[in-house]
Amino acid sequence: MAAAHGAGAGAPDPVSVLSGGVAVVTGGAGAGAGLGQGLVRRLAAEGMRVAVLDLDRDAAEALAAELRAGGSEAIAWAVDVTETDTLRRAVEQVRDAFGACNVLCAHVGGGGQGRFESIVEEQWLAAMKLMVVGTVATVQAFLPLMRETRGVRRIVLTSSAAALAPGRYQGPYRAAKSAVTSIGETLDLELGPEGIGTTVAFPSGMQHPDIIDLARSMGDLSTEAREALIGDPVTAAIAEEMAPRAADIETGDAAAQSIVDALIEGRRYVITHGVTVEQVSRARQQLLDDAFAELAARRATQTPR
Repeated sequence: MAAAHGAGAGAPDPVSVLSGGVAVVTGGAGAGAGLGQGLVRRLAAEGMRVAVLDLDRDAAEALAAELRAGGSEAIAWAVDVTETDTLRRAVEQVRDAFGACNVLCAHVGGGGQGRFESIVEEQWLAAMKLMVVGTVATVQAFLPLMRETRGVRRIVLTSSAAALAPGRYQGPYRAAKSAVTSIGETLDLELGPEGIGTTVAFPSGMQHPDIIDLARSMGDLSTEAREALIGDPVTAAIAEEMAPRAADIETGDAAAQSIVDALIEGRRYVITHGVTVEQVSRARQQLLDDAFAELAARRATQTPR
């Protein structure tokens, strides 16, 4: 439901409900699959003024300059979500520049993979600090400004399909993203009565457009060929487990559009793409249903006290 959605032939594009609002995106210019950049560009396309926050100041400035060249209002600021002082300064920059925050995308991730017995305590702590504490700190920093803002107000947290589908070799990452999911649910319940909703996004595998075809073709490879191509058995196993089909891989920009659509529609959850994650998630849900059924059977045979 982007700004151009629903327009008939020759009809003017409808004005997005987000138009004129302010969006803040952490990890908005970072390297990787490009979901942060996709969120920034899609929100700007909805007519929003955008604050691009990223650890890489130069990349954030370059993306903001790109948006301004295209006619959008944008600022950039260097932010480390594990350092609350930089978040506080970013809030003041957004307040001074735009005076509001309608959409806050707490987008952060990465790291925390390997064989369970090989992942040391410091790696677990780093993953939790970045993805869990960083998400919490981002929301806490911007929440006062959101409460002062009128119009649509929505928080977007980036979880992962890894939080929905059990798997191997990503212990810290999966645990952190599961925590982000829970945080999003808590926020939606606590802040919903104030008119501040929360959308939790579950993206599956993503790649840059220039290698998307290669990534999608890996599903046709044997385990041995995939390991030879990737070079790391653990990473190859994660790819085989999470993305064995072409539909399990998408560009960051396409995934971002699904997230923007969901926040416009006020949905709590959005799964951006993927086939394998659905199958594995439903299998887990069946095991949980079986456990509830077993509990009900036990309670039915118990003698009332």
